[in-house]
Amino acid sequence: MDRGNEEGKIILRRALWRNWFNIFTCYPKLSYVARHRARYSERFKLRFVKSLVRKILRASNIKVVAHGTENIPSKDGCFICCNHQQKFDPLAIWNTFPKSVRVIVEEEVTDRPFIYEICELTRSCKINRNSNRDAYNAFKHITSDLVNGANYLIFPEGEYNSDVKHLLPFKNGCFKAPLGAKVPIIPAAIIDSNKVLLGHFFQSYKIHVYYLEPINPEDYEGMKTCEISSMVQSRIQAVVDKYQK
Repeated sequence: MDRGNEEGKIILRRALWRNWFNIFTCYPKLSYVARHRARYSERFKLRFVKSLVRKILRASNIKVVAHGTENIPSKDGCFICCNHQQKFDPLAIWNTFPKSVRVIVEEEVTDRPFIYEICELTRSCKINRNSNRDAYNAFKHITSDLVNGANYLIFPEGEYNSDVKHLLPFKNGCFKAPLGAKVPIIPAAIIDSNKVLLGHFFQSYKIHVYYLEPINPEDYEGMKTCEISSMVQSRIQAVVDKYQK
């Protein structure tokens, strides 16, 4: 079994143990709301997901501290690009981003309990990385959503990285969606989420999320996706270099 899968199983076991009360009390309602999501307003679903995320973080002794929230545009329709340290990273963004945000997530993980329901409620996009056609259609759909005011979160590294001080190369194709939709790109840096669930049961953790100044369409006009990718990665890497210990 590869290291990533083994680490994932350890994290899942610890997360389940620490959140057994939330699972027992919250999952039935989460499952019901997800199955009947058309009955509920977007405002209700946003508040419901945020409330659940806070409970999970609190039960896991995790505090998320946001920096630079003033850099988040007031208008919806933005593309958040973030480094990926651990499986708790989407929770850190959902907890601190003041608006509804959809996550671009690998299709194979969305069948898991809790993940499936939260992805349904947030209208997140599933990507089959083994099919170029499916990936193309997914990013075409994402582009349309961005134009219509949706906010999306992506981890351009494509996987979480055990060497948290050095980002993996970003996938250039990720930037076709914001380029086509002409929306702001928000670089975001997550610091110290790699330390979550690696200590003893009662240990507390603090994750920092740095929202950097947005890269507006006029800033990347005429640039290729590889150039945009390099610019976004360098800005995130600079924050990681400064704060990641």
